[in-house]
Amino acid sequence: MTTLLLLLAAAVLAAFAASPPATAGGGRRPPPPPAARPSASLARRMASPPVPGREARRRQGIEEAVPEVLDVLRATIAAGMAPGRALQAAAEGAPPPLAALLGEAVRLAGVGAGAGRALATVARDAELSELMVAGEALDLAETTGAPPGPVL
Repeated sequence: MTTLLLLLAAAVLAAFAASPPATAGGGRRPPPPPAARPSASLARRMASPPVPGREARRRQGIEEAVPEVLDVLRATIAAGMAPGRALQAAAEGAPPPLAALLGEAVRLAGVGAGAGRALATVARDAELSELMVAGEALDLAETTGAPPGPVL
């Protein structure tokens, strides 16, 4: 069922991405603020040359933790918590490698990027597709005012 919801969210996002979003003034949505980009420290971590064995274990640990983080995010949002606070709760409970990435998303959300956009940006940079789709779905819910629980 979760996979079906993720596929549905991805299809909806693809449809919205295909057409330019309208704003109150009739133009395109402005680009995200500079603060919505990853910090220099995250960029350095992502760009550093990987050590094959260690990097593979780190990557596997991150990928294995994603479903648990999504469950925490779903549960906290379903309980009525604001998306930014739910993201912070997920970051606090995540294993260390993923906690660093989610901490970066919390930082971006704190400077105005929005929880969904921040999560999608960090997940895209880390090539975590499940987390990226969840972030984009959360961003879509925040943008349209739809309840975020069903899309996660």
